[in-house]
Amino acid sequence: DKVNAIDYKYFIDPNIPKIKLSQDWINEIKDSIPVLAHERKEIYMNNYGLSNYDATILVKDKNVSDYYENTIKCGADAKSASNWISSVILGYLNKELLSIDDIYVTPSMLKDLIDMVSSGTISSKQGKEVLFKCLEENKDPKTVVEESGMKQIGSSDEILKVVTEVLDENGDNIEKYKAGRTNVVDYLVGQVMKKTRGQANPSITRNMMIEEIEKR
Repeated sequence: DKVNAIDYKYFIDPNIPKIKLSQDWINEIKDSIPVLAHERKEIYMNNYGLSNYDATILVKDKNVSDYYENTIKCGADAKSASNWISSVILGYLNKELLSIDDIYVTPSMLKDLIDMVSSGTISSKQGKEVLFKCLEENKDPKTVVEESGMKQIGSSDEILKVVTEVLDENGDNIEKYKAGRTNVVDYLVGQVMKKTRGQANPSITRNMMIEEIEKR
């Protein structure tokens, strides 16, 4: 159409030979093209349940997106992996002016950390401390937890012993609780965490504290 349009002033360049592309070659090129950012974003939102905001952050950098997907392939929960990468790891990278390829923590290490937090081995607060140590000292999460003695006390008997000790020392707070000042539980739980150096499972401790107070 352009060749025949008089006022378009278009003509075929005689120096460029005709090239016929085979369909096999075209298909090979198509197959070699990686999943693009907008396609990944749709997958993250539709398949992994991520918000538009979180998905957008992850697809800004292909290497970050690859890291995220490899973490999921290791067996990590998709939403948890997104939270740890976007909030902690990317924050660290921006601060230190690094790329995700520069860090020692691998997707499988991040998966191990996520598992330790979800299983209650360490708290989410401790998890952040562990991840920062891993990033700064080039250590894997399991090693940091062992060296720092961060493993939480999940045994009910062990926690009960400390809860009982705290209640024996704080009889006045028991009376305050029964008088309606239920916020004293936070203080009592804090005392248990102090005695156990933060190793008591907070959720178990809180439930046990209320249960023991009700018995007195």
